[in-house]
Amino acid sequence: MDNSLIHADVFFFISTILLSLLTIFFIIILIYIIRILKEARRIAALVRTEAENIQGDIQNLRAKVRERSAGGTLGAIAELLHRKRRRK
Repeated sequence: MDNSLIHADVFFFISTILLSLLTIFFIIILIYIIRILKEARRIAALVRTEAENIQGDIQNLRAKVRERSAGGTLGAIAELLHRKRRRK
C-alpha cells in the first residue's frame, strides 16, 4: 500500500512541475507574440503615413502637370523630363 502512495505522490509531483514549466513557456511565447504584434502595428502606422505622403506628392505632381500642360499632358511630362536631364 505504501508503495502505490509513493508512486502517486511522485506522479503528482512530476505532473505539477511539468504543468508549471509549460505554463511559464506559454507565458513567454505570449510575451513574444505581443511584442511582435506591437511592432507590426507600428510598422503599419508608418506605412500608412508614408502612403499618405506619396498620395500627396502624386496629387501635387498632377496639379503641376495640369498647370504646365498648355500643349497637352504629354508635352508637360516631356518638359519635366527634359528639365531633370539638364540638372544632372
